[in-house]
Amino acid sequence: MILLTLALGLGCEDESVQVQACNADADQDQDGLNDCDEADLGTDPTAADSDQDGYTDSEEIDCLSDPLNAEEACYDCGWKRSDPGTLVSDGAEIGDVVANAQMVDICEDLVDLWDACSGGWVGSSAPAGGSAKGVVESLEGWGCSGKRGAVSM
Repeated sequence: MILLTLALGLGCEDESVQVQACNADADQDQDGLNDCDEADLGTDPTAADSDQDGYTDSEEIDCLSDPLNAEEACYDCGWKRSDPGTLVSDGAEIGDVVANAQMVDICEDLVDLWDACSGGWVGSSAPAGGSAKGVVESLEGWGCSGKRGAVSM
């Protein structure tokens, strides 16, 4: 009863709620995401790069980066940020999930092992300046196998 009285005292007695519909055909900031997608993601529909990290919101969605986190940007070579966020290191034996190490790639980005081994370029096109075969061999050299983050020999 007290809460209801407080709410009514703050002008909440008006039961009409105005909801502004988004326009799926509009892309105010011309970043490739329509205004409805921007609303769903929480990004700024008037700024092509909501977190101001140098990548447009749609580029970050494509590379699986968070368009609202400037600390997390796309890798320059095109690696996907594919660490599921649920990996836990359980050892260094064959079949174990190894610790998340960082290595420098050919574009001089510091790449998380768990991003590379959790999808990265395995089964997709090659990054700029490399072949898919070389990438897969390179990942195997990092200890990547079919199991996400697992050690292989």
